[in-house]
Amino acid sequence: MEIRKQVGATAAIVAAMLTAVACNSKSDSDINYNYDDDTAITAFTLGTVAQKVHTTSSKGQDSVYTVNITGSNYKFFIDQQKRLIWNPDSLPYGCDATKILATISAMNGASIRIINLDDANAYKVYSSTDSIDFSQDRKLRVVAQSGRSHRDYTVRVGVRKVKEGTLAWEQCAPTDLFASASHLKGLVVSGKVYVFAGFADKTLMCVADAATGSDWTEVNQEFAADAWDNVAATDNDVWMMDGNTLRKVTVGRGQIIGKNLAVVRLIGAVGNTLYGLDAQGTLMSSANDGTTWQPEALDDDESLIPTSRISLVSKPLDAKGQVKRLLLAGYRDFSSPAAVWTRLSGTGFDQLESRWSFTNLAGDLRYALPNWEQLSVVVVEGNFVAVGISGSGALAPMLVSKDQGITWKYYDGYAYPSQLNAIPNVLTAFADENDKLWIVTDKNVLRQVTK
Repeated sequence: MEIRKQVGATAAIVAAMLTAVACNSKSDSDINYNYDDDTAITAFTLGTVAQKVHTTSSKGQDSVYTVNITGSNYKFFIDQQKRLIWNPDSLPYGCDATKILATISAMNGASIRIINLDDANAYKVYSSTDSIDFSQDRKLRVVAQSGRSHRDYTVRVGVRKVKEGTLAWEQCAPTDLFASASHLKGLVVSGKVYVFAGFADKTLMCVADAATGSDWTEVNQEFAADAWDNVAATDNDVWMMDGNTLRKVTVGRGQIIGKNLAVVRLIGAVGNTLYGLDAQGTLMSSANDGTTWQPEALDDDESLIPTSRISLVSKPLDAKGQVKRLLLAGYRDFSSPAAVWTRLSGTGFDQLESRWSFTNLAGDLRYALPNWEQLSVVVVEGNFVAVGISGSGALAPMLVSKDQGITWKYYDGYAYPSQLNAIPNVLTAFADENDKLWIVTDKNVLRQVTK
């Protein structure tokens, strides 16, 4: 009798439990799932990349072998507004971009699809174990969990077309705007090339599209005769000291910023900081669009600051570009080698960036930067490179400094383009926003091919 009661009680409990489960259970169609609508690629890295390397034996015989390089060493940037993914530091010459593994991450578990090269309406689902052909621009589509939204990205994997340490060139459409100029100075801002041509009584500003280097336009405004030597480019604007007036002349606006300022010369810019010289030759800087100026701290005598044919350039020293090496080079007379000053600038380098350091050669002038009639210092592949015309009017050999401006030497591969029709009368060299070197003369417009 007792056993029956226990069994009956147990059965009642089990039945109640089953009833409760049955009452609380729902079919899958009754359950509400929340799916995310967000779509974004958050990370992109390459795996191992095969590179073909050419070598020549001691007997002069050519051979080719393959090595593997670590693709993750080449950082890719993601521009969410332009939906562009690219590597500013190109893969080495000889890399095979047709078969590369990539690791791609998307926000909130969104799916990633690779659009076919020959059919924009077809795709395959991305897998980190499947190689991808990046020999040309590829489209990636990120589809949200909800399936209600998607976003397309363009992936551009840069591979050098020429060997490292070798300059290759392309000729842009010629122009006769500089044919009779006595001086030239060029720079690039926001996809536009600006060349300032100096004449005996005026300076003219000419503008072209940096993508083509052609369709030059002469801005209908004349500036002071020495204004060509008083220009600078900040991150988004072009500046000029026109007589005693500081102007913002981006795309010819000619906006007056101020007159009779603390500086009489404008010598360049780094980031959004302008640099100039006052009437006594003191090196000055302005971080507020030329409104106020303050003297720069030096570790040597101010009399060593150059006063003519000045170049001011910078190069990044870290992957994020937060630390830069600045170099200032120019002359004080027409007989001595160039005076070179450098400094570090950047986040976390407050002590190092406080002073400019003069490069003292201690009388050893074997590898000093010579005294040239025209001088442009640019940054090419992480090195400071001097380009110009010698005191005799000849094209001076390109000189490269791989030790932060201390010594300047000739290296094979750093040579002028064969497309130069004749020895130029005037020359300016500068780098664009894609780190391509440009050379503009009274006869030619040429730019470096690197990718």
